[in-house]
Amino acid sequence: AAWDTIARYELAWYERKQAYDLAVREHRLQPEEVPAQFATATPPALAPEDDRRRRIVADAMSPMPTEEVERRHGVSRSTVYRLVKRFARGEG
Repeated sequence: AAWDTIARYELAWYERKQAYDLAVREHRLQPEEVPAQFATATPPALAPEDDRRRRIVADAMSPMPTEEVERRHGVSRSTVYRLVKRFARGEG
């Protein structure tokens, strides 16, 4: 299955965060040397993506079939579910 843009961005962020965390644990970097965007628990939201995410969640919560949400927004099923889960937890 092809990965959509959001999933690729998040994967790259988590990989980079993991590398920084390891460097700190191994004392190759000091915590204050880690860039601010990697000092958080989750990837920073991409501003233009916020509205897109809201539209994806709105469509996913509508009677629209999931396949149509995927096709309309060009995202994978896992991204649709992940965004809905975040929205339900108040992280949307």
